Amino acid sequence: MALINRRTIVALGCIGILMVGLSAFTRPTPWLLYNPSPSEPIGFYRASSAAPTPGQIISFKVPERGRAYAAQHVAYVLRYSILKEIAAGQGSTVCADHAALSIDGRARAIIADHDRQGAQLPHWHGCRRLGAGEYFVFSNRISNSYDSRYYGPVSSREVLGVYAPLWTW
Repeated sequence: MALINRRTIVALGCIGILMVGLSAFTRPTPWLLYNPSPSEPIGFYRASSAAPTPGQIISFKVPERGRAYAAQHVAYVLRYSILKEIAAGQGSTVCADHAALSIDGRARAIIADHDRQGAQLPHWHGCRRLGAGEYFVFSNRISNSYDSRYYGPVSSREVLGVYAPLWTW
């Protein structure tokens, strides 16, 4: 009887260690997010099982290029995440210069120099075709939305999940 109990304890211990080990390879994806930013409709968003593709809304960690500005001006996005619509994905050509953004040759938006508080915004400059696992997020709801115009494409490694509106206003 003692041998069975010992084996059971060892087996359960091994399962526990395995589960803890596997959790290091998964990303926590909250099933519900609140978006306070007007760059997407303010409100609650639910996790979706959809794959990240243009037109989908994703939650992601601020890319490295955008962290310095975020730390000084929108620090909450470093603690949580950003919620934005994917405007372009693999195979799309995205071009941004000092003044304008175009996607697949179509003008999409101006690129603001300053945020709503008057602080200088960083700019991503370039013209390139997006590769696998790269997403260009963009919001045209407000002219100076903090999106890929300012920090460049978002990598799939930074994506926490795809989200759909649940209750917005």
